[in-house]
Formats: sequence, C-alpha cells, structure tokens
Amino acid sequence: MDPGMMPPDPAGMDPGMMGPGMMDPGMMGPGAQTQQAAPPMVTKVRALLVTDKGQIDSGEIDIHNAEDALENWSTLVVPLSKFAGQGLDPTAMLQNVALFGDAKEKFWVATVKLVSEAEPLIADAGEQRIIKVDKKVEFTAKPNGPNVRAQYVWDFDDWDGLQEDALGETVTWEFAEPGYYVVTLTVKDRTGRRLPQMDRVHVKVEE
Repeated sequence: MDPGMMPPDPAGMDPGMMGPGMMDPGMMGPGAQTQQAAPPMVTKVRALLVTDKGQIDSGEIDIHNAEDALENWSTLVVPLSKFAGQGLDPTAMLQNVALFGDAKEKFWVATVKLVSEAEPLIADAGEQRIIKVDKKVEFTAKPNGPNVRAQYVWDFDDWDGLQEDALGETVTWEFAEPGYYVVTLTVKDRTGRRLPQMDRVHVKVEE
C-alpha cells in the first residue's frame, strides 16, 4: 500500500479530525494503557525481642484493629503471652527490640515500653441463676478500680457467637424462651493498655 494512502495514527490525530470507528486513546479500555499501582501500605507489624536466652516473636499484629487510634497513629498493646520462641524465659535479659512491617514503606515508632500490669481487669458476672421466662432480670458485674476505664460487654446466649447485647456495669435482660443459657461478660480497657477479661455464668430459664 502507498504510505500516503494509509490511515493516520489515531494517537497523533486531532480528536476533532478522527473518523468513524476511530477511538480516542484516552478512552481505551483496561490493558490499553498501563495503570500505576498504588504504593503498598503497612497493615500488620511484628515485634522481635532479642534476649540473652534467644529471640521471641510476637507474630503478626493488625494495626488497623488497635483499640486506641488517633488519625494515623495507633497504640498497640501486646501481652508477653502472645510471644513465642527460645528466649521466653523468666530470667532472660532484654538486649534489643526490632519491629517489622508487612510492606516496604516508611513508618514511625514514637515509643516502645515494657510494662507490668499493676491493676489487671476484673471480670465477674456473678453466680449461676434460675429465673422465669419473660421477666426482666438485672445482671451486675463486679466493679473495677477507680483508675481503670473499663467497658462491660454482655452477651446473653452463645448460640450465634459473642454479640454486644448490652453495655454497662449493670444491665437488664429478658429471656423470651425457656432453656439453658450461657451469659458471657467481657471486660475491656478503653485505653487498650490492659488485657480483656471474660467470665461466664449459666442461667436456667423456666416457664
């Protein structure tokens, strides 16, 4: 074919001069132009504690599920019971702390502290009970200390997993069907600096 008779390249044409059947390159579908992928973000971290007895590893910690988060800063509380490794020894001396992310991205660490719980959370849902159906019943949790910002979460049956059926140190509930129920109390620290505690009490509901 004579080069002068060949159709022009659409990429170099004025869009106003394009004929029927010619597509603007900016309107081409996926794959026609390379899309620049968004840079990866760190969503999980892990801590490695190096001691004179060996290393202990926290495993992956999801930073998006942190209890205490402010804008892009998160407070993570990891109990020693979550760590595993040869260095998990009561007599071990800490030498180094290393933090890792799950993506190649710069992230900042403001403070790293090793602390012991002077006042752990208390979860006590009370004694086993026998109650009547369709009657409002009061449940009261044992209170925590005045310096603890505790949240009390109640679930009144465990058939469908733990749910937030009621919140508060003292709550009321009415059972619509007779039977045997497991009432679960979960106590959480609103600051995320103490480990959650859980207690269960069995309730028999009669006609």
